Amino acid sequence: QFNDYMYLHVRDLWSDWDLTLGRMGLPWGHEVAGAFRTNPYFVSNSLVDQLYGNRQLTGAYFSTESDDGNWNWGLGLHNGDQSNPASGYIHLYPAAVIGGLTGLPTGAVIPTNYPVGPFDSAAATPNGINNNEDDAFGFLLHVGARSQDGDFRWDLNYFTNGGDNSFVVGAAAGFGSMSYLNLGGDYRVNEHWAVSAEYVQGSVELNTAGATLAAARTAGPANSWVEDDFTTWYLQLVYNMDHKSSLALRMSDHSYDATGSTGGGATGTLIADDEVSELALSYSRKVSDNGTLIVEYSAPDWDK
Repeated sequence: QFNDYMYLHVRDLWSDWDLTLGRMGLPWGHEVAGAFRTNPYFVSNSLVDQLYGNRQLTGAYFSTESDDGNWNWGLGLHNGDQSNPASGYIHLYPAAVIGGLTGLPTGAVIPTNYPVGPFDSAAATPNGINNNEDDAFGFLLHVGARSQDGDFRWDLNYFTNGGDNSFVVGAAAGFGSMSYLNLGGDYRVNEHWAVSAEYVQGSVELNTAGATLAAARTAGPANSWVEDDFTTWYLQLVYNMDHKSSLALRMSDHSYDATGSTGGGATGTLIADDEVSELALSYSRKVSDNGTLIVEYSAPDWDK
């Protein structure tokens, strides 16, 4: 299975609209930049980027901006498969982002949701990456603006995977639906100070944890599908000491309200609400034309 960036970007394809076509990351964000989506001030990235920005999708994205460049818009169509090159975490169990699958609660069904549960009608495990048997498509919507001097930017974004499960008693197919809003911005206060932040709010449909897929089929959709809410945010503050050296502080948090992911489990009871927070401090210095030294301290915490 191919699971890396590969896309074609065409400028001014039609009436000032650009086209990006292929396998790509989400076309927004205020934390990372460049083809490799790196943060110039930190070795690691925030929970927002780990859970959303670093997810790849396959599709087409159309974008344009106003004549003065102060407003920009985008519309995307994709296959609904927003996946992670590294794999190995469950979206509604945020501790797994920092601890891998070993960070899952006792009794967790693996995977309950990655980031949604794509089920076929026979297997007891989800379909793999790029194997979406759902006929629906996902959508991206974007609107953003910047100040005339470019020091302040903001945008509002919407993601939906287009999931539409065909769950009936005795059979299950397709993706559970997931959608979220992303509001972000960055502001260069002066030559020394800069701040950026993003806030994500959404919900995901999944099968109830603690029940195997076979049991879920028997119970039927009314008893086996729920919609859970999640919230993620980060705040980053940068102090540029001079033209080569910077100090940075970042805080990020991810939490969920798992109304349907409780109870059951062969060896324990799952957690109804969960939260992961992260605090990071860094010092960066440009040491050559092509090199930057970054020293980072990161302290993640799982509140379970």
